[in-house]
Amino acid sequence: MASVMTWRGYTVYELDDPNIGGYGVASVAFGATVTDELRIIRESAFDPRRTATVAAAERGWLGRLGPFSSIRNTRLIITGQTLNFEATAAGARALAVLPFRFSQCWQPTWQGRPGRLLRTDVALLGVAFEERTSVKLAWSAGYGGRAACLRADAALVPSMQAAASSFVDRRAPDSQPR
Repeated sequence: MASVMTWRGYTVYELDDPNIGGYGVASVAFGATVTDELRIIRESAFDPRRTATVAAAERGWLGRLGPFSSIRNTRLIITGQTLNFEATAAGARALAVLPFRFSQCWQPTWQGRPGRLLRTDVALLGVAFEERTSVKLAWSAGYGGRAACLRADAALVPSMQAAASSFVDRRAPDSQPR
């Protein structure tokens, strides 16, 4: 990765092949905790274009769906608080990792066979589907009695903070950001 700029000890790097429309991964790696998921992502061999990390609690459901194929004919349109995602699986089933934050507040409206929304790669939005999908994802937090989704999202925060700090705390004191 090429360095784009450095400022006060922080460096911004250019990403090759950034995820701007979704990756169709071939496999999943399960983590029993968010710390396990983050550990997997930080491994040098981890390739987010090929593998997604997912909570171990999804193993049973995903096991019935996998293995996964690449995706093609993708289309991602953002309109206000709504994402419209369309894709075709190159094989029978696919898992797309979209470049948006996962939230329990995403309300899917599926056209055709319903798929499933998943938290992937610690905090990204995953869409698992068979053959092809067309889903409208409306972000609806707290409206019409939906405040429970915000509480569910907030319940993830402590485990995410603990996971992040478990890696930050291992660095040498002189490598801490200032």
